[in-house]
Parts: sequence; structure tokens; C-alpha cells
Amino acid sequence: MIPLSPAVQWVPSGAELLARPQPPTKPGPLRCLRAYFEKLSRFWFALQLSHHGGEYSIERLLALDEYTQSTSLSRVLLVCLDTPLPMMVITISQEIVPLQDVRGGWRVNYGFWIRFGLLGGVLAYAIGVHLRCMIEGVFISSRQLALLIGFVAVGLSTVAMGIAECWVFPIPFAQISLNMIYVTLFIGSFRVIVGKNAIHQLLTHRKQLLQYVSFIGVQLLMSIIYPAYQALFDAAADTPYELAMILLLPVVKLIMKNILSRAISDMEDLIPETVIFTVDFFNALYVATCMQRATSTLTVALIMAVDFSQTALALRRLHQRTRSILARLHQTVDPTKEGGSLVTAIRVLCRNPHKIERQARPGIRVHSSIPHRLTATGSLLIARLPFIAANAMTEKPASLAEDVAAVEDARCHSNVVHETLEMLFTSECLVLTEYLEATIPLLYGNFILMMVRLPNAKYHSELKGITRENVDATVHTVFIYAALEFLSFAVLATVLQRNCGMQVLYQLAFVLETHMPLVQSKLMSWMLITLSYRVLHFGRY
Repeated sequence: MIPLSPAVQWVPSGAELLARPQPPTKPGPLRCLRAYFEKLSRFWFALQLSHHGGEYSIERLLALDEYTQSTSLSRVLLVCLDTPLPMMVITISQEIVPLQDVRGGWRVNYGFWIRFGLLGGVLAYAIGVHLRCMIEGVFISSRQLALLIGFVAVGLSTVAMGIAECWVFPIPFAQISLNMIYVTLFIGSFRVIVGKNAIHQLLTHRKQLLQYVSFIGVQLLMSIIYPAYQALFDAAADTPYELAMILLLPVVKLIMKNILSRAISDMEDLIPETVIFTVDFFNALYVATCMQRATSTLTVALIMAVDFSQTALALRRLHQRTRSILARLHQTVDPTKEGGSLVTAIRVLCRNPHKIERQARPGIRVHSSIPHRLTATGSLLIARLPFIAANAMTEKPASLAEDVAAVEDARCHSNVVHETLEMLFTSECLVLTEYLEATIPLLYGNFILMMVRLPNAKYHSELKGITRENVDATVHTVFIYAALEFLSFAVLATVLQRNCGMQVLYQLAFVLETHMPLVQSKLMSWMLITLSYRVLHFGRY
């Protein structure tokens, strides 16, 4: 080797400069903010047990596909618009019955006793229809259910009158203090009307009965927590604690969603409807109430910002999960076809015995936890699927190479099938949530406009200080909130249509019509319960 002359300076080439380890660069503020946002988003969605982790059953998937194929758009719109109608009718009916001054005593307050009996009857109806749905083998005829409603309604008012005579009127926190009396009255009426055989039938399904009792227990817990939150929010208004109370509401919603979804975890197809029409109904109603009661523009803006930031996170996550799922599913079913609907594609996959045999079956549920009305073709397919899965598990490949290829192929296909069923579960949760968050504030704003013109307004705590002259300004922000929620519903519909070929209104109408008794009983009972906490006669001190 010839040494370099001291006069010759060695200059590294560009490639050598690039190959040298570069000193670490400090990330910019935007990158740090984005990384923090991603971590926060992952943490938030990890807690959303009611939105993620569940999946559709094959039976429910086929029922949705058949409903989409056979139902007209006019029927879909009618179902979506008419679902809140019974709740609206029964709410207006009870407010038309005039209330009397509580200082007159329990004897002259016939309006309150009618209202109290109506509440007891509606709750009996809700308990009865959920009992029929959640426990196998329990049959309650329409006649028996009507008698049960009448017995409980009359019995509750009669017992409450006796307590008022012996103790005090109004009965302090009547709904909470009379809970055990109501449960005893319902069980006794159920034993007399339905019979002891039904009781024995209930006891033979101990696991389902325990799950049902847990479900009822969570409902009772919610009927206490949300009114307590409203009392705290009212006390914190115009104080430094107002912001903390605003931020507490989504935390309460998250906790209650997790508790309720765990209580009915074995009935996965019921989780979206049950959780959304319980927890999200309360949340939407109390958000609208907080906006109505808020005294500053900043408070209203914070409430909207907190709510819509959650919606934006959910929509962003949904877009990320669904932007390629339809193409991958088509690649599994038929690579020559493009477009179409996600639901139709997986239905075609299920009807192909050779392709469905290649799917990994663990974790995919065939049968739904609730009954669905399927066509003869759909019922036959559901009957065949378990046998196809069993054959796929027992078949052995001819060689090691085929074994490895089969495992890799099944893993790929299984992932897309699981993702599809999970995505349908998630989309149902989001669709129901957006539907409630758009309709409940709209209905609540109109309820306020109506109530200020009725004599009973003076007994409602949420109407304190609201008159015919200032009511328009009071509900203005509520209607703006409802309009923005309708806009977010439209964005959700666009994302699902573009990424999955799904029609949101059809999935919404499918859930509402399939679960109609459950949905309407929840809407009626929760609306009456919420409003009763705001009426002086129910012992609001």
C-alpha cells in the first residue's frame, strides 16, 4: 500500500457521508403532538368494550342482508321516524294530566297518582319484554303482559298512597325509596298472573336468570347515577368546578357502558342495542339538558367540543379499519369482482362450501343470541354451517407443504372474516349512537317548547326561569347541537357507503325493527324516569 502524502487531504465521498451514523434529531412539536394523539386514541378505544371486541354472528349477518334486499326505502324511513313516536305520545299524555299543588296533600293530587301508576305500568312492560327475550323458554302472552301492567300500575299507586298517608307527602325520592316495594309487587303479580310453572322455568335457566338480574341491577344503578350527576352539574354552574363536571360526563358514560356490556356479555348480538339505548340515551338527554342549563357560551362550546371530539375519534378509527376491508374480502370471495356491499360479499362467502371450509372457525359464532326470521335458504345455510366447520377441522392435508399453505391461507381469510364481523358490530354501535344523539336533543328541545305552555311547567325543575318569552333563546343551542349531530350522522353514512358499500339507514332500520319492543320499552321507561326526577311531586327536595 502506498501511503498518502501529507499534502494530500482525504475527502469522504457522499455515500460515505450518508453511511455515517447521524446524530438523533429532536422531533418537532407537530410530530410529538401527533404521537401523543395516537397514544390517547389507542388508549381511549381500548376502553370501548361496547364498540370493539364484539362481532356479529353469521345468523345476524344473513338477517341483515335479507332485510336489506327485501325492504323498501319508504319502509326504512318510516321505521326510523316512527320509533320514538310511542315515547313522545306517552310523555305528552302524562303532561296533559294536570298536577295539583303538593301542599294540598296526597288526597287531592289525583294527577300525580295517575302519573305514578303510568310509570309503574311502563316499567312493568319493559321488564316483561326483556324477560321474554333474555331467558329461554319463558312465555308471556300479550294478555298476561297487559294484566301484569295493570296489576303493577294500580298496585304501586295504592301502596304509595298508603305510605303517604302514614308517613309524608311527597314521599322523599319516591323512585329510589320504593324500589324494593316495586320489585316485590312485580314478582307477586308475575306469580299470580303467569303462574308458578313460569317461575320454575326461570329457575331452570340459572345462568340466564343471573345475567338478567345483573342487567336489571345496572338499570337501577343508572337511574341513580345520572340524576345525581344532574344535581352536581346544577350545583357547579357558574363556579370553577363547572369544567370538571363537563369532563366528568363522558367518563360516566364510558364506565356505565363497560359495566352494562359485561353484564350481558353472553348475548353479544344484544349488546349494541342494549348499551346504546340505555347509556347513550341517558347521555344524549343529559348533554341536551346541560346545554339548556348552561349560562355561558364557553360552557356550551366546551360541551360540544368534548362530545364531537369523541365522535371525530370514532369516525377516524372507523375509516382506518374499513378503507381496505371490502377489497380484501372480495379477494377472498372472488378476485374478479369489485364494488358491491360488504354484507353481500360475506354472504356469498358463507354460501360457498369450498371457501367457507377454509375459514378458521374458532371465535366465529354461527347462531345469534336472539331469534331472527330468515328465509328457507338462510335457515338451511345456518343449519349447514356447523357441519361444514366440523369437516374443515377434521380434514387432513396430503403433504406438509399443503399443510403450511392451508394454515397461511386460513389465517389470512380468517382475519378478514373476523374483521368484517367485528366491523359490522362496531358500525351498528356507531349508527345507533349517532341516531340517538341527533334525535333526542331535537325531541327534547321541542318538549321544552311545549312544556312552557302547559300548567305543569311550574312543577318541573328544569323549566325554572324559562318563560314563553325567553324559551326560544334557551333551546337555540340545543337545536344547533342536534343539527351538528345530524351532520356527523351524514359523515358516518358517507364513510360506510364509500368504504364498505353499506347503507346506514338500512342497518339502523334493521336494528330498530328487529328489536322494536326492546327499543321502545327502553325509550318510554327511561324518558318517564328521567322526567320524574325533575318533578316536585316525586320528592325532589
